[in-house]
Amino acid sequence: MVWHVAFFSGIHYLTDLAQTPAPPPLTSAEVIDLLRQSNEDLSNSFNQFLDLMKFLLVALGALAGVATYIFGKSLGDARKVAADIVQQEVERKIATQVKDAVEDEIDSVRRLIGRERIISDITVDYFVPGSDALPPAEATFLKTRGFKRVSYWNETDLVDLSGQVVVLDLVNAPILSVQMLADLSEDEAHDRREKSVIDNATRLLGRMGDRAVLVIYIRPAKRRVAAIDDLSSQITYYAAANTPVNLIGVVADAGYVAHGWRRLVS
Repeated sequence: MVWHVAFFSGIHYLTDLAQTPAPPPLTSAEVIDLLRQSNEDLSNSFNQFLDLMKFLLVALGALAGVATYIFGKSLGDARKVAADIVQQEVERKIATQVKDAVEDEIDSVRRLIGRERIISDITVDYFVPGSDALPPAEATFLKTRGFKRVSYWNETDLVDLSGQVVVLDLVNAPILSVQMLADLSEDEAHDRREKSVIDNATRLLGRMGDRAVLVIYIRPAKRRVAAIDDLSSQITYYAAANTPVNLIGVVADAGYVAHGWRRLVS
């Protein structure tokens, strides 16, 4: 049977173990030598560990010093580079802004010079109907504005007009003076203004050049003078002014229109 074989084999193994002689016991001297040897081995191992730790600490310290130097130098370089970049950007922006401001100022001056050059090329004819008096102050003001020529015409010396801008002065015309209108009713005064515009504008339109601009200078009133609006059927470009300051600006604007008109059709 298999289990009988296994049983007897086990008994045989235990018998061999029982017959193996036990090791002799250690003497006190041997135990002391063993402990001393173990202690020496432990001391040596501990000393090696300390040496290794010292080496590691020294190595780490050296690496830390190198890293600190490199990092510090790199940080300083980075700060310098950043400062240089900021400085360059600030200088670029300032230069750009200054350049833009200068260019804008130059463009403004160029436009101003261009406008004044146009004014210096414009001729003006100034007419006061029904008057033989000297030129009014408004005509003198226009001469100081810088037009190429401002010619004054009264009732007796009116000729064909070659000016690019023609001014019909009804403010200084005797027929519409304050004294002449003082005794009239509001309707009568309005009718006289309407008739004066129609009659004198018609006279001038027959003497003006084909591409001249008409400016009507008339004192402001409560009611609008419709005859001025009706001129659109007789002349291409015209304007109205009612004060001396307004007159100077309107005549200058009329000069720009006349200049552009001539260039357009030339």
